[in-house]
Amino acid sequence: MARRERRLTKRERKAVHASATTLDDRVRAFAAESGIPDERIYLGGSDGRPKMSEVLTEWAAPILDNQRGNLIEFKNAVKFATVLWNMATMSRDPAEVVANQLLEAALTAGVPYSADMHAILVDLVASRRDVYGEDSRVVIDTEVLQGEREYRLEVAASYLSPPA
Repeated sequence: MARRERRLTKRERKAVHASATTLDDRVRAFAAESGIPDERIYLGGSDGRPKMSEVLTEWAAPILDNQRGNLIEFKNAVKFATVLWNMATMSRDPAEVVANQLLEAALTAGVPYSADMHAILVDLVASRRDVYGEDSRVVIDTEVLQGEREYRLEVAASYLSPPA
């Protein structure tokens, strides 16, 4: 009987993840510890589909556009948009329910939100499903780089199921 290697502890997994300096390194480390095969990880475009960074930037514009000018706030908005994209991709609940779940989690973490934010989240979940319904990618990690005049977003994604 083959001997199984011991699993890394949470602290060891965090150390491996933290030691990876580039997006590619971080994604490969995460994939290895999560059991995601390399062929299911996409950095850049794939199979004639637009790059996930372009999709996320276009789709999350209502959240991201207001945060331009402050790199830290923009990075946080990208993380928030990523969580919303992944929830809308994986959950089959109605858009209203997904928005409520995300706002409850935000409140638990102490993140304030405006009354308008709920309506924006419902619209984003609905548009995720209507406009990007065929796209089964989930975001694994993101990196925001500051260019001369604009932020550049790099996204690593994986398909929930192999693309058709």
